[in-house]
Amino acid sequence: MIAQIRFALQLYRHSGRWLAPLVVLMVWFLFAIVNAPQSYDTLAALFPAFLAVGCWIAASLGGVDDRHHREMTAAAAGSRGRLHSARAAASLTVCMCFALLQSTYASLALEQQGTATITVGLVCLATLFGASALGVSIGSWLHAPLVSRRAVSLLTGFSAVVLIVLFSPVQDALKKLGNSEVAPAMVLAVCALGAAALAAIGSSIATERSSN
Repeated sequence: MIAQIRFALQLYRHSGRWLAPLVVLMVWFLFAIVNAPQSYDTLAALFPAFLAVGCWIAASLGGVDDRHHREMTAAAAGSRGRLHSARAAASLTVCMCFALLQSTYASLALEQQGTATITVGLVCLATLFGASALGVSIGSWLHAPLVSRRAVSLLTGFSAVVLIVLFSPVQDALKKLGNSEVAPAMVLAVCALGAAALAAIGSSIATERSSN
């Protein structure tokens, strides 16, 4: 599995498809810093960004090659399902690299009155990990062999992200996080991880059974 994750990351790096999500994430981060100067305010603003970018990266990394190459790599991995899981894990790895950098900046360079730096860093990392995992799990359904048309993938991914962000419990948790109430955000992160695990397992099984 580790070898397949490394190979997926190499394919993704050479494809250049990581550049656009990175630019979007950095621009969003800069706007978040300007409009939300405290750490938790910035974190609340970054949750939708990592949800969307996680979905984007998973969909683009999962479909980074054509059908024939994908079949060869699936044979090397042992099955379609194992290859699918490895690429989802690779996508999450990319997201967590971004999350680690931005959590470090938010905890060290931004202020959060009355809260220890290490606590701020851990809260940032946990929240962004939950957002990334949920986004990746959505994106894992949106590439070949499950979805072959990019327009369908784009529309479905965009709709799913918007619906999640507009879901009232998510909005309430993010608003409370901006007011320095951490507990609802941690519950949101745990729920996101649980939903992500179920969705990722489902997409892996669906890929294994796919005839495409």
